[in-house]
Amino acid sequence: MTAASVTDFFFAPSADIAAETLFVFGSPHHHREFAERIHELWAAKALRHIVISGYGREAEHIAAASRRLGVPADLFYLETEARNTLQNVGFSATILRRLCPDRRIHLLCKLHAAPRSQLTFNTVLQGWRVSVHTVDYFGVDAGSWRRNAPFVAKLKGELERIYRYGAKGDLAAPQGSAALIEALLAELDALDHQR
Repeated sequence: MTAASVTDFFFAPSADIAAETLFVFGSPHHHREFAERIHELWAAKALRHIVISGYGREAEHIAAASRRLGVPADLFYLETEARNTLQNVGFSATILRRLCPDRRIHLLCKLHAAPRSQLTFNTVLQGWRVSVHTVDYFGVDAGSWRRNAPFVAKLKGELERIYRYGAKGDLAAPQGSAALIEALLAELDALDHQR
């Protein structure tokens, strides 16, 4: 994963692959938005399995909201112990290996967390073909994100996490990680100074 700019890093399109399983990184909020995206992907990708990992009732709430939209209940597998992104993947790895013998999968996560989510997934389950899909509850795109200060703050936090977690070995840091993260953070800082 390389990038020349923040836009490239967070908004680059993901590979479109054929896969029957969707892995969802849970969230304590925005269940409706996750459910809408799950429903959309289920219909478009003919999904046969949906694995949701989230602490406590996160996974249950997202699955229930998805079922209300018409996604069949028998597609869901819930992992409810994970307290962070590394655990989301680690605690779900056994079921994912069983459901995906061809090692092809769709991922669903928050837009601002997409690079970190994919890098973490790639650390735990190496060599998989992955298509990343996102939930955007900020209403931004590649052309408008710079005007959304809360979203910019989220991006800064994500870049700092990628740097920190990469140094710990919790995720497969991108090539030239330190320099890349520093350059992306500098781009965001320059944007802040323009405001």
